[in-house]
Amino acid sequence: MRLMPQTLTQQFLFLMVGVVMLTQVLMLGTLLIETDGKVDEYERTFVYGRIASVYNSSQHMSPDAREEFFETVSNPDIFFSLRETGDGVPLSESKNDELLGLKDFIEATIMVDEVPVTFWDVVKFWYTDAEDNCFIRFSQDLDIDGCPYWRVSILYEDGIWLSADGPPSPEAPVLLAPVLMSFVLTICALVVVVALVARRLTRPLRQLSRAANQVGRGEEIERLPETGPQELATVMQAFNTMQDRTRRYIKDRTTMLAAISHDLRTPITSLRLRAEFIEDPTLQGKVIETLDDMQTMVESFLTFAKQDIAAEPQQKFDLVELLQDMALDVDEMTFSSSVKTCPYHGSKVSLGRALANLVANAVKYGAVARVTLDADNQRVRITVDDAGPGVPENRFEDIFTPFTRLDTARSVVEGSVGLGLSIARSIARKQGGDIQPSNQPDGFRMTLTLPN
Repeated sequence: MRLMPQTLTQQFLFLMVGVVMLTQVLMLGTLLIETDGKVDEYERTFVYGRIASVYNSSQHMSPDAREEFFETVSNPDIFFSLRETGDGVPLSESKNDELLGLKDFIEATIMVDEVPVTFWDVVKFWYTDAEDNCFIRFSQDLDIDGCPYWRVSILYEDGIWLSADGPPSPEAPVLLAPVLMSFVLTICALVVVVALVARRLTRPLRQLSRAANQVGRGEEIERLPETGPQELATVMQAFNTMQDRTRRYIKDRTTMLAAISHDLRTPITSLRLRAEFIEDPTLQGKVIETLDDMQTMVESFLTFAKQDIAAEPQQKFDLVELLQDMALDVDEMTFSSSVKTCPYHGSKVSLGRALANLVANAVKYGAVARVTLDADNQRVRITVDDAGPGVPENRFEDIFTPFTRLDTARSVVEGSVGLGLSIARSIARKQGGDIQPSNQPDGFRMTLTLPN
């Protein structure tokens, strides 16, 4: 399994999002450190110091005066009241490390009580509207349940307890919640924008890839649109120019060769007619045999040239069905397949001709043709095995060279001018595939591979 992104869009996203996330994380880390120090200062100044100040100021007041004083100094941040008993546990036994700082401000008996508070309770408390803030209602009605808060009880010298109730402390992550939300939204927006931009930039590259594959398979395609960024438009323009030049070159070359081969028919026919007037039967036979050889070569070469000129339309067909029909027509051929059907999009007539040439070559030089088809999502593999003596490995490439025959003892009259395998490989490569020869323990094998 590859963890690194493979496509240009994925790599672009990975790079952009990675850089932004790294920057944001560093910024958030700095803010957390700075904010955490500010929160500690806030607690010492506005919580511990204020409680100590109210306690010391009301130490020698009467209960009624204390009540009036508490109404003046109480607010939604800290609510002061008098109680007959202290709630909670001694400060020394409290698990709230934040409230332990009170011992540095007050020398008295201190009790601590608090409602268990989760992180989301604190977020909800600090970011609700004023009319929905439970602690504001709590300060008005001390019986409200479910509101996160803490309570500090301090014993006066006269035995009455000062009760200070407050909301949970605004921890640094809570204060930075809007920043964290902004960070998440920024990443989401960046992913969408970068994905759209990268898709727009890579669309021409995908078109170019498909077009190159189609051209390699011998398909006629329209000119690619020369749009997009200047660099990509230049690539499209260069591809279109290359395609036009290549098409003209191949057409001019094959047309010229086909014309030459076609024009040779006339003098060959004329010479054959004149050969009929040769009185010597032996000489006449040799001349006619030579002319027949020349006629066979010209016809074969003309067929080879036409195969390059003709632009056969692409179509969908079943390779299994094609080979099954071929096996019915060739007695020496057997066929087996690992799949019941093999749908394929390509040049049906040309591929049929290439396969027929491979089978004919196997039958001619190996007596039999054992054909096997295997296919998956990436490729189609067709093997043609015979029972012949094989070919020396150093001459594998020679068997695909036009007009080259390894067995020079056979005459052209037998129908072999060395074009069958050349035509077969040319067709295979125009379909985006290839043909590879190999020697087997019991014969010779030709493997036709096609993209699926």
